[in-house]
Amino acid sequence: MNLLAAAKTRYATKAYDPARKVPQETVDGLLELLRHSPSSVNSQPWHFVVASSDAGKERLAKGAQGNFSYNAPKIRDASHVILLCARVDMTPEHLEAVLEQEASDGRFAKPEARAGQQATRNGYVTLHRYEYKDLQHWMEKQVYLALGTLLLGAAAEGIDATPMEGIDHRALDLELGLREQGLTSVVMVSLGYRAKPTSTPGCRSRACRPRRCSPTCKLGCTGAALAVDSDVTPVRGQDRSHISGNPRPLTRPCGPPSPRGEGKSAPRCL
Repeated sequence: MNLLAAAKTRYATKAYDPARKVPQETVDGLLELLRHSPSSVNSQPWHFVVASSDAGKERLAKGAQGNFSYNAPKIRDASHVILLCARVDMTPEHLEAVLEQEASDGRFAKPEARAGQQATRNGYVTLHRYEYKDLQHWMEKQVYLALGTLLLGAAAEGIDATPMEGIDHRALDLELGLREQGLTSVVMVSLGYRAKPTSTPGCRSRACRPRRCSPTCKLGCTGAALAVDSDVTPVRGQDRSHISGNPRPLTRPCGPPSPRGEGKSAPRCL
């Protein structure tokens, strides 16, 4: 599938088929895509937690309780779930690690090029830390660049996905010990295959999609319960950013695609 076709046909999946799993080879390719996501001055201020087993997804589902419980089925029923996290500070150690990796990748033809890259990146960090005073927000912006890369990559592979901002960040940070690692949760994505619609044939309304039925739908519809498995597996980035942690599912709507352009302004769980 070409990228334009993927962008036109993808949507935030609302219900997943728990019996279908994304091949590990495809998941590995998406993780590699995440590692190579663009970021301002190649700062890479992110960390990705991946869950694929029932146990791993249950841990991530702790961030979908109370007001966010509507997102729990998207986590439990998905094949894989990825929690995208941001650093809470741009430490000298992280900046030096990125610089060393760039050097080992052969990015710098001369020592002057390395020094110039280091000065430029440090300059932007200083700018956002002291002048704009939005360092955390700036780092989270980079995480959303990675999110966009992941969603488009999944669509190109024919994988359904659901970005979710409706999560309890504090609960996830505590469950996974993120704050002790200098990280904080930002957004979650479920990956898998959409569940077959159980609504009345011909009903294309959002109200007729599984789990979201409304009595206002004239044609009538029924919901369906699903279940899935999850796991916690650390994954390390090699030539770009670090990826490690627990698995987590991404979801897409199980009904027909949304009208073109609907819900495209932000990666929000609708």
